[in-house]
Amino acid sequence: MRPARLPRAPLAALLLLAACPLPQSVPSVPPGSVTPPRIVEDASRPSATSTTLVTAGTTVAFDPGCPTVQSFTVAATVADENFGEAVEFRWFVDYDPLDPLRYAPRPGSGQLDPPTQEPFTLRPVPGFSVTPIGFGNAMHVLELVVSNGFDQRSEPGQSQLPLPYRTPLSDAQNRYEVQSHKWVFVPAPGCGTAPPTCAPCP
Repeated sequence: MRPARLPRAPLAALLLLAACPLPQSVPSVPPGSVTPPRIVEDASRPSATSTTLVTAGTTVAFDPGCPTVQSFTVAATVADENFGEAVEFRWFVDYDPLDPLRYAPRPGSGQLDPPTQEPFTLRPVPGFSVTPIGFGNAMHVLELVVSNGFDQRSEPGQSQLPLPYRTPLSDAQNRYEVQSHKWVFVPAPGCGTAPPTCAPCP
C-alpha cells in the first residue's frame, strides 16, 4: 500500500514565505561554459548586536543618535571555478548611474588574485568598513559588485556605455558577468526595543 501523498499547496506557501525580501546574485548576462565568479551566499552574522557582517544580505539597523558614530565591518567570499583568472571587486554606497558622486567605486575596491593554496575555488574579499551616518541620516545601501571582466569603456571619460563602472566585457562565449550583493542600513533611533536588537552604541 502506497503512503498518501502530501498536499502541494502548503509546501508552495512555505516556499513563498521563505523568499528573501532582497533579490540577490542575479547575473547580468547568460553564463558561458565556465561559471563566472559568484558571491557566496551562506550569510552569517555573529549576533544581533555585532557590527561584523559576513555576506549578510539583510537589513541592518543603526542608531543615528549614538554619541560615537557606529561603523560596521562587512566581509564576503567569492567562488570562482576558473583558478587562473583575476576577479575585480568594487564597493558602492547608494549607487546611482546618473550621479558622479555615487557611481564611482568606493576606496577599498580592488582585485582578487588567483589563490595559491586550497581551496582554490574560494577567494575572500577584504573587509570593508562602512559608517552609515557618514552618508547622512537616512537609509543607505552598500553594494559589493564583482566581475571577471569589467568593460573599461563603460567608465567615465570613455564611450559612456550604460551603468558606469558596472558593465561586463562582451564576447561570443559570454564568459564575463557582473554579480552584486546588497546590505541595507536603516536608521532606527534606540533601535526600538529594550534591550536593543541592533549593535550597541560605542
